[in-house]
Amino acid sequence: MENKEALEALREEVMESIKYKMNDRDDEGRIEFSLEEVDSLKVLDSIIKETLRISGGVFMVRGIAEDTWFEMNDGQKYFLRKGDKVAMYPPAIHRDPEIFENPDEYKFDRFVDRKFYKNGKEVKTPILSFGSLCPGKKYAITQAKWFLLSLVHTFDIELCEGEKTELDVHYYGHEILPPTNEVQMRYRLRKEHENLIFV
Repeated sequence: MENKEALEALREEVMESIKYKMNDRDDEGRIEFSLEEVDSLKVLDSIIKETLRISGGVFMVRGIAEDTWFEMNDGQKYFLRKGDKVAMYPPAIHRDPEIFENPDEYKFDRFVDRKFYKNGKEVKTPILSFGSLCPGKKYAITQAKWFLLSLVHTFDIELCEGEKTELDVHYYGHEILPPTNEVQMRYRLRKEHENLIFV
């Protein structure tokens, strides 16, 4: 909500998608969205990924895909065999300037039609806030997308004057970082909104 450009870009994408579906209502006059349609919204997807990139703080365990040497900042090297397990700290990747330009800056469109590289190789999973085998990953991300889609379509929202929060870094290593404090916001039902349903 702090980034008005992101909010407007998201609202524009959602409204364009709804406009395209205006003639396809169900028997109760609702506009239906499928999982595929929600997933096709590139700005929405990028906002979710960028938020997870900025706020991810959970340690992740991953398997090494191929034999590789891992070099520390001091030049010391470690050999990691294919199949070895390593614990990874997502902010080490999420805040890596070799992967993400200006990594400490929130860019809502960072993931729109983009690939990321390090040392000449594509980073296949640039966001590590969920485990790749987490059974709830798709469900949780879909819920977040549907919530945001519905929110920006149904309400005009803004932070109240002077309201701001930061991520609480005391939770690094445990979870998605919560805010340090609550914020006050204003919201108003939009006059022109449709009844949406997720199918």
